[in-house]
Amino acid sequence: DLSPLKWKNKYNVGQSTTYKLLDIAKKVVDITYQFNNGKKPRIILEDGETNMRFGMDSSLFMDDTGWKPQFTLEDSILSILKNMRK
Repeated sequence: DLSPLKWKNKYNVGQSTTYKLLDIAKKVVDITYQFNNGKKPRIILEDGETNMRFGMDSSLFMDDTGWKPQFTLEDSILSILKNMRK
């Protein structure tokens, strides 16, 4: 039952995956390279930033609603690049 009366006060909504900042940057570089006719951007990170992690636990929302993420990180990066081109 997806009754709003049973919902919690707060939910995280995302892929329930954590990524290191460096891994996100590498994905952006790879996708940009393919998307931008072989022009490869450089990654410039300060010391200590490479181990920073980003993500959220969406399991509570998924369990309560049956929702599953539809898009991957790669899908989101590509969508951003396509919209920047408009």
